[in-house]
Amino acid sequence: MQNENKKIKIDSLKRQNLLNEHSMEFVAEHKGVTYINDSIAINATKTLDSLNMINADVILIIGGIDNKTDYELLKEVVQSKVSKIVSIAPDNNNLLKSFLTLGVELSSANSVQEAVEYAYNVAENFHVVLFSPACPSYHPFDNYKNRGNDFKRIVHSLIK
Repeated sequence: MQNENKKIKIDSLKRQNLLNEHSMEFVAEHKGVTYINDSIAINATKTLDSLNMINADVILIIGGIDNKTDYELLKEVVQSKVSKIVSIAPDNNNLLKSFLTLGVELSSANSVQEAVEYAYNVAENFHVVLFSPACPSYHPFDNYKNRGNDFKRIVHSLIK
């Protein structure tokens, strides 16, 4: 049943892609793992909305410029849906501290490339790798579009 629900959600995401690039954008499915680009999520509220749309075990790639982001908003949904968090931020202490007590595996990455490679290597069948930063972009990305395009490029390079 979980596989059927996941397929319905994926098909729905594929149909939405034409209108919603970088917003819950289906990027690929490879070896039973779905990759979703939600780079437009520049605050915790948007990431929360995105996590609530997923009915699967999530590897969440999160982080950017931490403008005193209130990660408390995400705690309940992270505890129920996320098995691993990969933080990509120049200063991610606030982010990691927020999720430390939830029993979620926490990892840090120095770049989107490193975060996606890590997620690719640890993801298992039925996982969803969600790139939903909950923060604005930081160097080397001018905006969420460049950041999202980088995520998509990296995913496609790994699965080819």
